[in-house]
Amino acid sequence: MRRKSCIVLLVFLFWLTACEASHQLGEKEKQQNGNGNENNQKETETTIYPIDIDEQFFQNIAGWYDESNILYVQNKPNLSEIIRYNLFNGQSSTFFVANTPIMQVVPSPDRNIFLVHLSPNHYQATILFIDRHGNELFKWEVGSYELHFAWNPYHSQQILVTSFLEDWSFETYLIDLAEQRIEKNVVEAPFVQWSNQHQFTYIKWNEEEPELSAPLFLYDLLDRNEKKIADHVIGHVSSGPFLLYLQENLDEKGKGQYVFLRFKDLQKLSFFDVSLISEYSGWLFPYFDVFNKRDEFYTFIPMDTTENNTSFHLINIQIKTGKKNELVKNIANEPISISPSGQYILYGYRFEKLIDIKDRKMINLIQ
Repeated sequence: MRRKSCIVLLVFLFWLTACEASHQLGEKEKQQNGNGNENNQKETETTIYPIDIDEQFFQNIAGWYDESNILYVQNKPNLSEIIRYNLFNGQSSTFFVANTPIMQVVPSPDRNIFLVHLSPNHYQATILFIDRHGNELFKWEVGSYELHFAWNPYHSQQILVTSFLEDWSFETYLIDLAEQRIEKNVVEAPFVQWSNQHQFTYIKWNEEEPELSAPLFLYDLLDRNEKKIADHVIGHVSSGPFLLYLQENLDEKGKGQYVFLRFKDLQKLSFFDVSLISEYSGWLFPYFDVFNKRDEFYTFIPMDTTENNTSFHLINIQIKTGKKNELVKNIANEPISISPSGQYILYGYRFEKLIDIKDRKMINLIQ
């Protein structure tokens, strides 16, 4: 009887052990499968699908529609289209269609309105404003040889347009989409940047003769007064609560300094010195972008100014501290646009490349 009991006990223990092992194996497989799904999902999320398009029709990538989607322009004979394209699944849809060539698309800072610049001929421009669904909000025509646009980031339905003629004389227009109103020559300066809802900054260049640097001014739309902020400025950026500029060092030829200010009281937050690169009849102000969510300024710093074809580092700078972080070495100075999350950068004269900031990878977006 005792022997039979022992046998029953051994069988029970063996069955219990087998069940436990089976349970552990099932849990392990479940965890592995779960991790696999997470890895696959992560891989899917970070896989970039280049655009399959005929190069002869591709105009440019206009910019970010949202974190996943970009807008690009293709100009075909008698038909121009803006296409919305998802970088992470390769799906596309037609956003807007026109029967005249689309020269550029300029999103508002909040990406709720898109300016579409159409060119029926070399000296005439049609400006359309459309919403996120491609519906027309406002239309305006102006004579021009070239146009410059400056959205008001503090009033998303206001934009300042500078229209240049062939002799580079210009006129400025303040467009208020909410009121369907256009005000001409509100400021006698091109290339302005908004500093708050009713103020903007600009460099006042000498129109009679070329100069390497010039004074930086602040203009108020309410009282129509201007105030000088700094001398010997090469280029500047107004973004959110910050104002920054590149200033020529008159005591050391070929040297300059980036200066970062808090706009409300013009207090200096940080600065750093750079070598300057000559371009045409002046100093180069490298391409840039600002990511306000992290208070970061992105730009290009020259690697070796003694070379004929200067290469650059792409860096970002913490505006409040001046701390620099190198992203990409040996890269050309070309336009950049940071994604809404700050993870990716569109890069190139047609934004035809994508830089993954985290992985430091560059991807061609056009097949």
